Amino acid sequence: MAIHKVDGVDGVNHFPKKFVTLYASEAITAGDWVGIDLSDTTNGLGGSVRPLDFDDGLSGTTLPLGVAIQTVATDLSVMVQTAGKYENSNVAATVAAGDKLYATTVTGRAADQAAALADVQIAIVAGDAATTDIAVAGSQTQDDIIFVAHISTTASVATIVDITSEASFTTDGQMQLSTTGTGSDSLMVFWQRQATCVGVALEAASGAGATTDVMIVNQGFF
Repeated sequence: MAIHKVDGVDGVNHFPKKFVTLYASEAITAGDWVGIDLSDTTNGLGGSVRPLDFDDGLSGTTLPLGVAIQTVATDLSVMVQTAGKYENSNVAATVAAGDKLYATTVTGRAADQAAALADVQIAIVAGDAATTDIAVAGSQTQDDIIFVAHISTTASVATIVDITSEASFTTDGQMQLSTTGTGSDSLMVFWQRQATCVGVALEAASGAGATTDVMIVNQGFF
């Protein structure tokens, strides 16, 4: 078990860290948050990493791992810090000291829970015909739909029907219903991202992509 200690000679804090060297299946910049790329088997399953990015199918094919400490091109080895304190990581401008960090739709960048949409999201949207795209801002194809309510009004009386089983995200920002037409009605949509906490900010960010000190949450893979 890692032990945090104070050096007995000069009183300097000692921060235990863990590292692993893996294959970069995409170009990576030092400070980027990265994950194990399950779609690449160059060094066998689990041997490749790429920057975390929800726009790139993160939930299905990438497992959060840590922060790259080197800038490398595709097809090179990269050292990744998987636990401990890291200085100058890539985070969103909204991050404050003490915030838990989650992957975002910006390549290699982590953000606080609200900015990363890592908690339950709720939206009321206009309905449409069955099998027609319905805009749900901020949603991603791999997000989990928790509940969809069909809200219709007749003679000033609102009726709410659970149609969750019909709903699916077809593309980023778009949802469809398989059977029910809701063209003149509204929908209340609850959904959640498959988010994993990757770290905690030790200081507030000074801007988007700012280099910020963090503690990396050890995901336990190495």
